[in-house]
Amino acid sequence: MADVTAYQKMLSEFMKWQKSNEKEYVDLWELINTKKATYKDAQRYSKVVADKWSRLLQKYLGVDADIKGLTPKEIEKCIENVLRRCYANSSYYSSKVQEVINDSVNINVKAVEGTIDKSRIDNLIEKLRNGEDIANDVLITTENMWLIEEGVVENISMSAVTDTIEANAKLHTDAGLTSYIERKQGSGGCCDWCSSVAGRFVYGEQPRDFFKIHKHCNCVINYMPSRQRWQKITYSTDAQGNRRKNTQDM
Repeated sequence: MADVTAYQKMLSEFMKWQKSNEKEYVDLWELINTKKATYKDAQRYSKVVADKWSRLLQKYLGVDADIKGLTPKEIEKCIENVLRRCYANSSYYSSKVQEVINDSVNINVKAVEGTIDKSRIDNLIEKLRNGEDIANDVLITTENMWLIEEGVVENISMSAVTDTIEANAKLHTDAGLTSYIERKQGSGGCCDWCSSVAGRFVYGEQPRDFFKIHKHCNCVINYMPSRQRWQKITYSTDAQGNRRKNTQDM
């Protein structure tokens, strides 16, 4: 199918780029290998891969690309494949960051990856359809080209980082560990909305929409589990009538 061919061309070029020893990409993986990576690095990684995927989308599907033979439906599928792959790239790296963090505090729990919210992709495709030039059978036009440009793809990619943070914080909290999450402004400050949800919280007590990000968001969201466990405290009375305190790690 034509959409598979277009996507495979992009995927092949992306994989060649991964092996090209591009400095920033290599440096980010070196941080994983040396166990120095943080979620700030995961956010950097998400922007690096998003930039590459966005350039590929514009190269192969943009208004100046030769897309003869591609129907809007095939282009939609191609874009969906790219966004899913971009998300997977970022969530995988983020899970590796979580492994580094777990090791640093001696938590023997396997890190998990975030799960993509398909509605994010569906909403993007719907916006493309709303701008479709049906008469000419064209999906991507100069008016809606911004939908496959760097900022939008970056948002999908960065959401993989926050989804992975949330998934691991929930996993550790459910296991009885204390999970601290933090959101603070990055370089260049942040908007009023981001400021309203910024701060350090025990997971589960954070503001609503704490994990949400917007286009070109510079907030840094971090997570650090603790080996401290919640304790269940009960009291019992022995045969002599003495009241005893019982603690149980949860």
